[in-house]
Amino acid sequence: MNHTPDSKGVLSCFTRWTLYYILFFSLFHITVISTCICITRWALCLLRLSFIGRRLFF
Repeated sequence: MNHTPDSKGVLSCFTRWTLYYILFFSLFHITVISTCICITRWALCLLRLSFIGRRLFF
């Protein structure tokens, strides 16, 4: 009977850390994806602006 609470504690700790890891990983992925989307949008806007500027000035 001594082993049951110990194994349960280890299991709960493991599940807790797994949940934390999944949460952290999903947040990290969302941040990376949103940053990439923002960067690509800015790059497209800058390219468009430079193209318009080139057409206007030259």
